[in-house]
Amino acid sequence: MKEKTALALCKVLDEKQAKDIVLLDVSDKTPLMDYFIIATAMNPRHGKSLVDVLEEAAHKESLVAHSKEGLQNGEWILIDFKDIVVHIFTGDHRRHYNLEKLWYDAKKIEMDIDT
Repeated sequence: MKEKTALALCKVLDEKQAKDIVLLDVSDKTPLMDYFIIATAMNPRHGKSLVDVLEEAAHKESLVAHSKEGLQNGEWILIDFKDIVVHIFTGDHRRHYNLEKLWYDAKKIEMDIDT
């Protein structure tokens, strides 16, 4: 069920032109969450608009954002839906923080989207 919800959020990001979307299953790596979604926004304004559509989609899946960080500058935005955490970066910040490398041993979930 959680994976289906995470995939639905990835699809929304894809439909709104987010790039390089990655879904990681981190459930066996941390007790704090089950999935990370990592995506790249074209710019900070685009990242902020992605938050709006994600929250709308999450509401339809009965998810509530427990925390949002980084909305002021928009270079790295984090949305905590408790079991699913979404990271939206601008390109430079994504390359700098490289979360995929940090979580290299997490299972990458295949998606049927055009990232």
